[in-house]
Amino acid sequence: GLVGFANTLSKEGQKYNIFVNTIAPSAISRLTEGLMPPEATELLKPGGLVGFANTLSKEGQKYNIFVNTIAPSAISRLTEGLMPPEATELLKPEYVAPVVCYLCHEICKDNGILIESAGGWAAKVRLQKSCGVAMRRSDKPFTVEDVRDNWSKICDMSHSVYHTSNMEATPYTLTEIVNKLTSDTRSSPTDINSAIGYTFSPEPFTYTHRDVILYALGIGANISQEDNSELKFLYEGHEEFSAIPSYGVIPAQSAMMGVSMAAVLGNFHMANLLHGEQYVEIKKPIPTSGTLTHKAVVRDILDKKSGAVILVDVESFDELGELICFNQFSTFVVGAGGFGGKRSSDYVKPTVATPDRPPSASIKEKTASSQAALYRLSGDYNPLHIDPQFAAVGGFSTPILHGLCSYGIATRHILKQYCNYDVNMIKSIKARFAKPVLPGHTVQTNMWNEGNRILFNCKIIETGDTVLTGGCIELNATVPTTNTVTPSEVGSTSQLKSDALFEQMKEIVKTSDGELVKKIKAIYLWNITKDGKTVSKWTVDLKNQPGAIYSGEPKGIKPGCTLTLSDDSFVGLVNGDLNPQQAFFQGLIKITGNIMLSQKLQLIFNEQSKL
Repeated sequence: GLVGFANTLSKEGQKYNIFVNTIAPSAISRLTEGLMPPEATELLKPGGLVGFANTLSKEGQKYNIFVNTIAPSAISRLTEGLMPPEATELLKPEYVAPVVCYLCHEICKDNGILIESAGGWAAKVRLQKSCGVAMRRSDKPFTVEDVRDNWSKICDMSHSVYHTSNMEATPYTLTEIVNKLTSDTRSSPTDINSAIGYTFSPEPFTYTHRDVILYALGIGANISQEDNSELKFLYEGHEEFSAIPSYGVIPAQSAMMGVSMAAVLGNFHMANLLHGEQYVEIKKPIPTSGTLTHKAVVRDILDKKSGAVILVDVESFDELGELICFNQFSTFVVGAGGFGGKRSSDYVKPTVATPDRPPSASIKEKTASSQAALYRLSGDYNPLHIDPQFAAVGGFSTPILHGLCSYGIATRHILKQYCNYDVNMIKSIKARFAKPVLPGHTVQTNMWNEGNRILFNCKIIETGDTVLTGGCIELNATVPTTNTVTPSEVGSTSQLKSDALFEQMKEIVKTSDGELVKKIKAIYLWNITKDGKTVSKWTVDLKNQPGAIYSGEPKGIKPGCTLTLSDDSFVGLVNGDLNPQQAFFQGLIKITGNIMLSQKLQLIFNEQSKL
């Protein structure tokens, strides 16, 4: 009925309508209870109208219908003469009218809210709850005495909690329980079997370019003066602006969080649910904004004796009904095994063991101390990742990083190492969450190139723990295999022709007795690449006497000009075979900083070409 009503309104209003419902302000206060006849009190109850307005706002949002509610206090004909002149002057209707006008205006984008207003004052009204108390324990019965002893904490609103959706409320409540309760409840095989095939009806997931950018920042995407390769993930105006493929997990995760798992599994207690593995397959490039709808199903439930594994498949579709991505969430419920079910399933998207050889490549990245605080803004508001006291209850010294954040970091590393940041290269991503990561730790992604797939794991440098295992990214194209390197050898500069030329350049600067420094007065950073990857950095300091050339980035100083080019192009530039201007316009040389300083390099190249 509501969908039909919203659809009818959208046609009448040409896909745009704004509604403002009105309720009596006394209806949102309990101060009037007992002071009015039952009939009047019943009429003032706001639940029906506010609930109707909120539901219509959800159903009508897709049709661009906005529905809000206002509780105004103002003098009317019915109250004339019942209040003193001062109050009459204070509560004129015209002091509420501007609030109503704003709610009716197209610039107001709020939807489904309740506003109280009087005398030029206005405030948003919402329901809040206390932090609550988890009282039941597995080692003793739950009794009314437990409620009595904790009643003051149950009613303590000094640290109230507010949730805007089920997406926030459900994980919060489950996590509160898991820290107190280990359930010994067992479900019969009949109950488990009947749960398999249960389908969810999640709400649509609407997002904008802002959410795509926020996610990229949350998994560590960044830009610098030397390297802006990830700008395409952070700037909506970039000609190749795109979503990092692992973002495909976020809409599906919102579908998972909006569902009561207890409803799926009957008396099966979900308090000890842990995210075990994640698989996402990209069917089409993920739109950078839009609304995705989902189809979700409990695909299988496995008995691992110490717990149960629940496989949930989620398909996400765009506005045209085309499949964008497929996710499989593998969740482990501690203490829920032993029901006699099967131990394996043909539906499982398997992990892949890494080879017993050194990795083909490795990338290290230090996470920020605020990494979890930033990543949670993509939708996972579990306090375990932000609240130190909550984390301590869970046995952690500090809030931990989201497993899916590490999952995204590994995806970025493989995009960089093997895909040249081309998101269309990635077909699917699979990994198992082995151990937690603490914000501030250094994640090292070890990668094994197997042509059309990259196997990987992630380790923490500070502890040596392996935090992601069995990782596999399938590619839509085969990448050439490379020589195996150890983590310490990544970025090795051995056997580069440019090295000999920089050593030669040192002698030229040394024998110039400071003359080159007087003429050039600049600091240069050279990024030497091979196969599209930076493999060497050299600093040419011709600003500070007597001049210096050394391997690595400038020490304590900022370069005035940064040049990026291949090893072969550098050789051609020095010996005169490569025209600098033509190379620049052909994209063989990239220059950042003061581009005019690059012209002064000809002074040193002229000396070098003589040799």
